[in-house]
Amino acid sequence: MIVIVTPTILDGQVVRWYASEEAAQYGQEILSASRRGVQVEGFLHDVPDDVLTQARDAHRVLAAGGDVGHLATHRKERFGDLVPIPAAAG
Repeated sequence: MIVIVTPTILDGQVVRWYASEEAAQYGQEILSASRRGVQVEGFLHDVPDDVLTQARDAHRVLAAGGDVGHLATHRKERFGDLVPIPAAAG
């Protein structure tokens, strides 16, 4: 699962979950979460329960003005390249 957190002008941070690197490169997310809510891009039964729980939790944090940058597994570079984010040491 690929998770990308993006700052936006209207919604602040938006978290997007992708099934694969290819899906992430083409912007085909499974679901996204912002301060406005959680949006599912397909059939709900296709979304893993743990991912839906993460999205709901992210929405609550964002709605309260919090930061969810720690959820990101990758970042998207200027020309669409995906770069893994190293796991935090700890």
